[in-house]
Amino acid sequence: QRVSHGLAFVANYQWSKALDNLPYQTNNSFAQTGQSYVYPVYMPNFKALDKGRSDFDTRQNLSASYQEKFPTLRTGPGVVRYILNGWSNTGLFQANTGLPYTVSVSSDISQTGILKDRAQQLVPNNQVYGSGACKSQPCVNWMIPSAFTLPATGTFGNVPKNTFSAPGYFDWDTALLRDFTITERYKFQFRAEYFNVVNKTDLGAPVSSLTAAGFGSITSSLNPRIAQFALKFIF
Repeated sequence: QRVSHGLAFVANYQWSKALDNLPYQTNNSFAQTGQSYVYPVYMPNFKALDKGRSDFDTRQNLSASYQEKFPTLRTGPGVVRYILNGWSNTGLFQANTGLPYTVSVSSDISQTGILKDRAQQLVPNNQVYGSGACKSQPCVNWMIPSAFTLPATGTFGNVPKNTFSAPGYFDWDTALLRDFTITERYKFQFRAEYFNVVNKTDLGAPVSSLTAAGFGSITSSLNPRIAQFALKFIF
């Protein structure tokens, strides 16, 4: 939307799905050294457990930015008009569904030395989310630990790459701006900026290694609301 009544904005929505058959956490167009598949390459269909969502796959993405110039007060005392006029507001919205992750194990159960073994999933995908991961520690329950178990010795597990999704993300950053003209060439700009202005708790990724402490729980979050003030000299 071009500027109309002092307001302009741009918005974009993307609905997508990205799939590949690269090793988990590759994030490139080809497998590199140290980024092995779960199965040894001499096995038939050795990419079977690495066919799935790309590491960067987020199904829905929304972003929007705006800039608004507040109306000019043309009547009233000069001091009041000087204080209230010239302000503008700008902001950025971002929201997306969660990134994918894989439930793995951190030991060489397959005894191949590849160290890419996966967990053995016991229930359907829609039944793995729930309580039981946090126990007594402060965290957020995300996956049910009992929905998975270690695979039998000499096997690789059965969880395909990036089967599950981490929590989604929402952020609104905004700024209040005011220019103070000194001459035609020089001016100061005051900026009051707020990041995550609604102070929403955006959770981090869950512990996804079955053999790690706190498996299935979320123990981290992204930044809370942050405010900063700045004075910018423009010349």
